[in-house]
Amino acid sequence: MVAIPQQALLVKGLGSWQQSMLAALNADATGQSGINLRGEVAATQISLSGNTVRLTLQAAAATSGFTVDSMYFGKPSGTGPDFSGDQVQVFVGGSGSFTVGVNSSVVTDPFSYTLDETLNAMWAGHLGGAASSIRILNDSNFLTYFKVSGTDESALTVASGYSLISGQARLLSKIEVFA
Repeated sequence: MVAIPQQALLVKGLGSWQQSMLAALNADATGQSGINLRGEVAATQISLSGNTVRLTLQAAAATSGFTVDSMYFGKPSGTGPDFSGDQVQVFVGGSGSFTVGVNSSVVTDPFSYTLDETLNAMWAGHLGGAASSIRILNDSNFLTYFKVSGTDESALTVASGYSLISGQARLLSKIEVFA
């Protein structure tokens, strides 16, 4: 997967970034290092389809930031925390591993992916580093799956041994499409 240079899209005047999903993350979750997270977003929360996507990820407001060892985005299979097989790797500044400081957010590099507003979306990431803290939101339109492990399982299509936190969004605060 090759990231699409944002400036190349904007300079050509072909469109602009449009919000497709917004989760107003409003609380901190600490102790998130050495953990695999998978988040599912209900289609009812996705308002716009598109072929070029970027994500906004949010760190905790008061304790510490987080390090992502790798992150992927795609469609869920419909069975637990599994991808359907169409997942693509997400980058920040051209790197698959990145850090977000306390009380800040990061916007990923744009990537090619067909986001369909009629289907649920899923992301997976492994948080490494020490003392990671992220933002969360309790909302029934989101599911979070987690597994404590030093092994990065973000790229796996089929994931096993995960626990479910029903009705909670973590880390991902916005999905945008270039339209």
